[in-house]
Amino acid sequence: MGWLSSIFLSPLGILAGLSLPAVVVLYLLKLKRKRQVVPSVLLWRKSLEDFTANSPFQKLRSNPLLWLQLLLLLLLTLGLMRPVLNLDATKGVDLYVLLDRSASMAATDIAPNRLEHAKELIDEKIRNLGGGDRMMIVAFSDHSEVVTPLTARPR
Repeated sequence: MGWLSSIFLSPLGILAGLSLPAVVVLYLLKLKRKRQVVPSVLLWRKSLEDFTANSPFQKLRSNPLLWLQLLLLLLLTLGLMRPVLNLDATKGVDLYVLLDRSASMAATDIAPNRLEHAKELIDEKIRNLGGGDRMMIVAFSDHSEVVTPLTARPR
């Protein structure tokens, strides 16, 4: 029942679907035969044709009201089960940030220096991560180092 509860908020709503066979049975039990006096044996053939036409499954084939009621009950059952669609797995962006830690980042043309300014920009990116977004930070100079593996921001 685990996978069913991940698709439907109320999987016990399927019990309403038990009413579908009840509607079919009620239609099968409903007879529309007319009493008719037969004065001759020749007319019995017509009576036999009427009898076969009233066989249970013949009535189901030509009854649009039955199909409409079954469709309505099916939709009602589905509504009672409260289906959900989990789109968390499909949303989000993976961000890969490369941070230069070479000597040129110590330049002070940007206060206090380029490296600190880059770190501030990375902090701002982290604060602006949306739900499902993930970020990886890789620092490099003469060799590279994974500072933070691909991780979502904790809520």
